[in-house]
Amino acid sequence: MSKLLLIDLDGTMIDTPHFQAWSNVAHRLAGKQLTQREYIDHIAGRPRMEGASRLLALITDDIGAEMTGSLSADELAQHKQKEFLQLSQGTELFEDAKRLLERIAQAAQPVMFYTASLNAPQLFEAAIERSSLRQESRLSITRQAPGQSREALIQQLVGSRDPQDVELIDDSPYATDLACGLGLHAWQIRRHALEPKAAHPQASILSSLDEYPLANPSQGRTMNNQSAVLVTGGAGYIGSRLVPKLLAAGYRVRVLDALYFGNGLEGVMNHPALEFIKGDIRDPLLVEQSLRGMHTVVHLAAVANDPSFNSAPELGQSINIDCLPHLMSSAKRLGCRRFIYASSASVYGVNTEPFVDERQPCVPITDYNRFKADGEKILFGLTDASFETVAVRAATVCGWSPRQRLDLTVNILTASALARGEITVFGGSQYRPNVHIGDLTRLYTMLVERESLDEVRGTAINVGYENHTVTEIADQVKQVVDRYFLVNVPITTTRSDDVRSYRLDSRRVQQTLGFEFIYSIRDAIVEICEQWQSGNFNDSDDVLSDTRYHNVRNMLHNDWSYQASGDTSC
Repeated sequence: MSKLLLIDLDGTMIDTPHFQAWSNVAHRLAGKQLTQREYIDHIAGRPRMEGASRLLALITDDIGAEMTGSLSADELAQHKQKEFLQLSQGTELFEDAKRLLERIAQAAQPVMFYTASLNAPQLFEAAIERSSLRQESRLSITRQAPGQSREALIQQLVGSRDPQDVELIDDSPYATDLACGLGLHAWQIRRHALEPKAAHPQASILSSLDEYPLANPSQGRTMNNQSAVLVTGGAGYIGSRLVPKLLAAGYRVRVLDALYFGNGLEGVMNHPALEFIKGDIRDPLLVEQSLRGMHTVVHLAAVANDPSFNSAPELGQSINIDCLPHLMSSAKRLGCRRFIYASSASVYGVNTEPFVDERQPCVPITDYNRFKADGEKILFGLTDASFETVAVRAATVCGWSPRQRLDLTVNILTASALARGEITVFGGSQYRPNVHIGDLTRLYTMLVERESLDEVRGTAINVGYENHTVTEIADQVKQVVDRYFLVNVPITTTRSDDVRSYRLDSRRVQQTLGFEFIYSIRDAIVEICEQWQSGNFNDSDDVLSDTRYHNVRNMLHNDWSYQASGDTSC
């Protein structure tokens, strides 16, 4: 019997304006500016009258009992409901909820929706009608009865099923913990860092509904060798966006990561199809252990970018090239059928061609670039009919990740505008091709999913979408930040010795694989602004100097020694 999936509506599928309604009422009736933190801590997820009582207490704390006059919780609740109904006319589905509904339409998994809100079912159906989604059949929605507890509602929905055959998604940590306590596998959708986390040890956290692995007959895979993917460095900047995609597509994923740069996979660590191995790719026996039973390898682990590499060149060489012959040859010897290598578009160095495609020679100007190019040669020398290989020459990556980096062009310029209120451009005339992390991880997923890599086997492919100068990128950052936060961010230009400059031609990946880029630099800037506004940088006093966000600083503070699991050397 297929597992039953229970999904909350309010706050999980539809973006209902509860916070805005409470905020408007507090300001209009008492002159109080309700913060998002206060709303989450005291009001969110509670019945309307309890929320009103808590809001009244907050108002009293702010302006004093004598100033609240005859203001009552009942009055606040009534005004809130009127405000909410007015604001709700344009309630929309979350973007990831739209994509989940599209997957549900073809799912083999039965799905039921539930809510405690009187208006949520109508708002949900109206939002679906306003969207471009087509629903072939009416969705099953159960409303929590007056006086019924959330626990009783969950038990009612589970019915006679074994709780282990039921999964649940809810934005409320309370409901998630309740479901786990009842024996369900529960996922909390936690889109913002300000929201409290579910406390139950069996609870899973989703930062996006895209990460939920819905059973799908067109994508679902039995847990055999063909569905098994090893991602080295899978907890890093790119990996922490890629691994959830692979899990959602039905793959069994094994991650090998030493966590030197932190763990961006905390939201999926309890996923039943994820196996995590904490270890170093310089450990030969551990590498072989990680490769066994895998069909595909996505090799992301590396000391990334020139500044990080130059800060510890011997360390960079040991990770970026010295261990590659053993890793790649072992993958082939142990039966892996496909190896996807994260190379870099920087292998082209300085190039005077108007646009650089894969036919241009590699002219690396740093050891980081050179070792990336050397890694391609090692890999392609192993290619044959039983071992498909491809190297991804990605442009500079931009956008948000659970293991965020701010040492990348678009990301650092945006962070500077947000944290310092100014943008400093070094040089400015250098061209910097970029690719959004969402597109890059979509491409990696496509390379994993394709039945064959015949069109690109044993070759490198360029992956970049927009070619702009650093000054043009800074101008885009200024436009977005100015409009988003109603500010006027100045741009200062200084001299730079960085001569790297090239424009990337990525038509081959589009023409041979049918891949389409859908995200822009502007999307990445907006994404980081949204995360900033949502509080996802609030735990840092200064993001521009915080070790976590800058690889080179992280490297200087880390102990990179490791205990090998055997005597074999790379």
